Amino acid sequence: LHFEEEENRLREKAEANAQKKARMVEEMRQANAYQKELKEKRAAYEREQEEIFRQNMLAKFKEDDRIEEMNAQRRREKMEEHKREVERLKAHKEQMYLAQREHEAAEH
Repeated sequence: LHFEEEENRLREKAEANAQKKARMVEEMRQANAYQKELKEKRAAYEREQEEIFRQNMLAKFKEDDRIEEMNAQRRREKMEEHKREVERLKAHKEQMYLAQREHEAAEH
């Protein structure tokens, strides 16, 4: 009887050890799966952040180009305005000169 009790106790101890080992293996498997999932999520987040940065920079460069083009258009318009003003002043000066000549001719 004593031998059977000892055998049962050893068998129960072996089963408990096997269950403990199985639990530890399962916990390690779960921990590894969790770490892998975290790593994948972190990599996905970093990719997402890189894409957001890329899109923001492209939008900024596009806006910079738009402003530069707008400035170039304004510059062209200003140059045309200056040309028109030069022509207007030239015509005005010529009119003044002709008016002066007519006035001098009328005096003589």
